[in-house]
Amino acid sequence: LAHTFLYRVLVYQFGVVEVAVMGLLSMASAFLAMCAGSLCFVLLFYAFGVPSFTPSVPILLAKLAPAHQRGRIIAVDAGVMSVARILSPALLGLLYEHGPLRAFA
Repeated sequence: LAHTFLYRVLVYQFGVVEVAVMGLLSMASAFLAMCAGSLCFVLLFYAFGVPSFTPSVPILLAKLAPAHQRGRIIAVDAGVMSVARILSPALLGLLYEHGPLRAFA
């Protein structure tokens, strides 16, 4: 909930593209912290990165897509993301069954 208000301030101060990049860098930092074994930093970076990046994608798509194709492009993006959220846990679960390192390597 706090990030809802923070996102608006960040976009106003820096712009949508910059906030999206901050979100991606924060998520990458979370994965690096995971390799270092620091759960606190993983949670901190991931909790900032996901809410910074996720709303930026449809905003950027709406700005960059031609007016007559915006709906289609945003729908395809939403569909792909939905399928990814459904399939990725199942696929990573299968990899994890064959060895935990395969799922995270």
